[in-house]
Amino acid sequence: MERMPTTTSANIYNAPALRNKTTPLILNLPPAGVHLRDKHPPIPRYLLFDGTREFPVASINYRWNHVPILAKSGLDDEWKPPVLPLSSSSQDFNNHPFPTPLHDTLHAYTWLTEKFLPTSARELDYSSPPTSPYSAVTTPSKTLPRPVIIYGSRLGGILATSVGLTETRSSRLVNQIAGIIVQDGIFDWTHVATSHPKILPKPDMSSTINIRDSEIWAYISGDASSPSPSPPAISSTAHIQASSVTLSNQAMEDLTRSPHPPAISSLHSVKGSLFIRPASCFDPFVSPLLFFRNPGFSVPKHFPGTKPASARSPSIDLAGLSLSDAELADMKSMLGAEDDSSQEKEKEEEIQIRRKSTLKFPPAGSGLKIPRALFLVGQESSIVSGEDKEIWRQTEEIAGQMRRSVVMHECKERRVWDESLDPEAEADDRIQVVELGKDKWEAGIVVGEWLEDVS
Repeated sequence: MERMPTTTSANIYNAPALRNKTTPLILNLPPAGVHLRDKHPPIPRYLLFDGTREFPVASINYRWNHVPILAKSGLDDEWKPPVLPLSSSSQDFNNHPFPTPLHDTLHAYTWLTEKFLPTSARELDYSSPPTSPYSAVTTPSKTLPRPVIIYGSRLGGILATSVGLTETRSSRLVNQIAGIIVQDGIFDWTHVATSHPKILPKPDMSSTINIRDSEIWAYISGDASSPSPSPPAISSTAHIQASSVTLSNQAMEDLTRSPHPPAISSLHSVKGSLFIRPASCFDPFVSPLLFFRNPGFSVPKHFPGTKPASARSPSIDLAGLSLSDAELADMKSMLGAEDDSSQEKEKEEEIQIRRKSTLKFPPAGSGLKIPRALFLVGQESSIVSGEDKEIWRQTEEIAGQMRRSVVMHECKERRVWDESLDPEAEADDRIQVVELGKDKWEAGIVVGEWLEDVS
């Protein structure tokens, strides 16, 4: 196993397999950032060995974790934000929201394709030893670049898709990406960035944070089954935000370890741990569907239901004061408080629904090409069976958009010189979607057959 000598690290497995110059290098993008590396599942066996040959695998340790700045409460000025349990004590892992993971991934991809692969090919080629110490570096290679296949799941699936869409070249002389494999990927965060969560996960009662998580969860979620649905005595803006951070951190671990595709409620729970502001969710590199269409929403200044601390109205109870209606209105005006109707009006005016229109991707003259892609979607959890199958819906949409691009743009040009071309068949073969069943071996069989065709 080899490590990249930079801030962004990549672990190399099965390096001797690089001796065969036609064997593809597989880039593995884990389901969450490196701060949760202790929770990452093992690299799928079928990526390392398909039964007949070994594949060299480079696992990229991208950083993706945001610790929100919590507002201080006037009732508890000494309160400090909780320290999240990280896999490393290094401060490098503490706060790296998007686009840090994209920069890490592109940096690692560039190093692997431009530095590591050319060097390893010369070092591992024992068929014709150099006649001098300088011949290995002075003799240019005239072979095609080694193919690269990118695999990513969950958050890693976002990065795999974005890199595949923006780094796959139409020229075989410069292209190295042979295809992408994405399992339970997330392709559009704009709905999460512009809507309220329907439900909140119950907190982990084993958490070491010194606040009454069960009571605060019941308060902010409105759980009628809780023994204390009323606001807890210690509740304040800071305490509620602290509980939200605890829940978000737990949700991040669940996103990494769960065998089921993430539900929409899970995405709501982790958005604060991934993005600083909603505008980040509208970046096509984190919502790859936006390469092909516009979002259909205006960009809010903050996530719905979460105003910045400076914008929140003072939490002062005026009901118990002996004031006339006029005096009460003046007092509310002085405190900057608004009535519920004006707050609701502000909320409704904040996000505008717009008509979704398609975009041409890849852009003309970019030299890009839609990559071969295999999208895998696991079975939904029975716990969220009442929710829409959000991950399946997004997967079907991005596969449809990629097929549409192949038919309408790429094949339109190819049919000028290839009259036998069937655009629909080409698109269906290039972009495949498979819904996995309960058989734990099914993913390995599907991926193995796909790798056989690609490589």
